[in-house]
Amino acid sequence: MTRTFDYRKVKDRLLWGMVISSKVIYLIDDDENLWAFVPHEEAEKYMEAHIHINPSCRGKEAIKKCKAAIQWIFNNTDTTVILGRIPKDNKPACVNAIHCGLKFMYETETKRLYEVRK
Repeated sequence: MTRTFDYRKVKDRLLWGMVISSKVIYLIDDDENLWAFVPHEEAEKYMEAHIHINPSCRGKEAIKKCKAAIQWIFNNTDTTVILGRIPKDNKPACVNAIHCGLKFMYETETKRLYEVRK
C-alpha cells in the first residue's frame, strides 16, 4: 500500500489523506473515518463505496462528511456513478444513504442497493 502526500482540503475543516492500493481509493478524514471506493467489476467508471464512520461521528456531521467524500471522488476521478450495497437490517445506514444523496435502486433478500450519479 502506498500513501501519497496529495492532501486536499474539502469543505470546512475536513482534510483527506488519500491512500491508493491497487485501484482502490481510501479517503481518511481528520477524525479517522474511512471511505473505500472500489472499482465496480462489471461497469467502467463505477465505484462501490465501503464506509466506516467512528461512533463519535453521527447524524448531520456524518452526512456532511459522506457528501464531501462523494464529491471528492467525482471531482478527482473519472467516476460517474457511486454504488452502495447496504445490509437491509442496517436501517441507520440505509437512511443516511438517502440523506447523502444516494437513490434506492432495488433490494435482495439481504441487501439494498443505492446509487448516486455525477
